Amino acid sequence: MTMTLANAYDGFKRMFHLEAKQPPAPEPLTRKPLPMVGLFSKLTSEQKAFVLNYKGSENIGGSEFKLKAE
Repeated sequence: MTMTLANAYDGFKRMFHLEAKQPPAPEPLTRKPLPMVGLFSKLTSEQKAFVLNYKGSENIGGSEFKLKAE
């Protein structure tokens, strides 16, 4: 008889979620840095140094394609 009551009580607890769940782990305040995946990350060290030291014109394309200021 006590076994049947214990089984019924266990079923009741599971059905109505009376058992305390563990809280989820807290999220870290600072994320780990993600690896670089852009074009700059694919360059060699010589290419990166050249790009960072470039002092020439940054215009791309012909002057006929420039937007006109209104």
